[in-house]
Amino acid sequence: MTKAEIILQQMGGRKFIAMTGANNFVSTENSLKFYFKMNNTMNLCKIELNLWDLYDMTFYKYSRKNLEAKEVKKETDVYNDQLQNVFTSITGLNTHL
Repeated sequence: MTKAEIILQQMGGRKFIAMTGANNFVSTENSLKFYFKMNNTMNLCKIELNLWDLYDMTFYKYSRKNLEAKEVKKETDVYNDQLQNVFTSITGLNTHL
């Protein structure tokens, strides 16, 4: 499994996708970036593995009109078992039933 697949699995996999409307996944060597629906403040999330084997989560508001992404919120040094809770607390979207 790639790191991006592991990140998606830790976020809840298919249940996460269904609950948040996550789509357009892009993976790099150490990160996963995706768009999500149902939030007016932000619609793009990047989860990146840092040097301490923890995750940094950055949330953006992407505008198709201006083709720019403005950073809204960033959480650093998140443990893998906290990813879902941090996502929910920041976006207000549940990651599972």
